[in-house]
Amino acid sequence: MTSRDWNKLGEDLTTQTDGNVWANEPMSKHTSWRTGGPVRAFVEPKTAEGFESALSWVREQNIDHIVLGAGSNVLWADQPYAGVVLHTETALDDLVFLSDDTMKAGAGVRLNRILTHAMDKNLGGFSFMYGIPGTVGGAVRMNAGTSIGSMADVLIDALVMDGTGNSSWIEKAELELEYRSSNLGPDDVVLEARLQSNGPFSDEEKSALKKAKEYRRATQPLQFPSGGSVFKNPPGHKAGALIEQAQLKGRRVGGAEVSSLHANFIIQDGSGTSDDIRQLIREVQAEVFRVHEVWLEPEVQFLGPWSKEDTDGT
Repeated sequence: MTSRDWNKLGEDLTTQTDGNVWANEPMSKHTSWRTGGPVRAFVEPKTAEGFESALSWVREQNIDHIVLGAGSNVLWADQPYAGVVLHTETALDDLVFLSDDTMKAGAGVRLNRILTHAMDKNLGGFSFMYGIPGTVGGAVRMNAGTSIGSMADVLIDALVMDGTGNSSWIEKAELELEYRSSNLGPDDVVLEARLQSNGPFSDEEKSALKKAKEYRRATQPLQFPSGGSVFKNPPGHKAGALIEQAQLKGRRVGGAEVSSLHANFIIQDGSGTSDDIRQLIREVQAEVFRVHEVWLEPEVQFLGPWSKEDTDGT
């Protein structure tokens, strides 16, 4: 599209949603790594209706678009994106209890908010959400979790809009949740999820949560921008241990560095770019494979205008 076309698109988008539309918005403002280039239009709907209207419209217009929650576990490309980003956190932020132990959460609800409400009601099963800076939509899609548990432990079903605009509730078993994955396709958008406690917030779970908090404070580089855990744990291994054994702590590319606290974290010092981080990911993969003959698969999602070469063989 020409510049004039995009000016018109911004005006049209404003009529299709009930929120704000920002032109040439830097994605570094919306990702936990604090990197990423500008997008033609960043849409922040106010309501679920406004979100669904904007999503349906960009699909009808055949405009490239990406739905984004908290921007964690995401590496957004540095290059300009000739498309639309639809943000969920304001529009899909409803959290309501359906019964004493069951709640419905919009895709834009942060996991730490759910954990807080669950603890207030003495509900167990949600402690794995501590320290995960994401939202429900992404957590369902990737079956987010920690050593304590995952979304599969509390998820009943999810309301999903498919690529044709039809929305339906999909039961957990149908989503085929596995380690950091589901069967949701690229055009599927999670709108809501129903979650259920697995019992009271037991003393055993409280102890596990306390240990998780202490471990996180002691071992994670919380003072620097990062994307969280960079790599999935290969079967029978811990990614962080493999990286540390390959003596990669402190390895740098530009402003990106393998954390000296936790080897499965890549931090950026304020001058880092997504290209720096991407190159460092490649170097870590190559060295770990050389030392251990184990290939590390990224847990982070590569979003925006990455080239095929950048995303192939990740």
